[in-house]
Amino acid sequence: MWKQKIIFPKVALQKIFGTGGAPLCSIERGQSNNKEAENIMGNSFIMLIYVAILFIVLGLFFKKSMLYLFICCKP
Repeated sequence: MWKQKIIFPKVALQKIFGTGGAPLCSIERGQSNNKEAENIMGNSFIMLIYVAILFIVLGLFFKKSMLYLFICCKP
């Protein structure tokens, strides 16, 4: 159960940036505008990386309290 709580933010981020960038990229490729499609996919990837780094930093900062929250241990 606790593994689902930890994995959920990762999956949510993938869905947010994937479902936002992929259709826009497909539309641009359908219009033969490959350069704009590459820019859209690059921006989606960079935003995913930035938010992942933000989660890592927050996770390192709040690691002890998150351990108690997700694993349900008492301090």
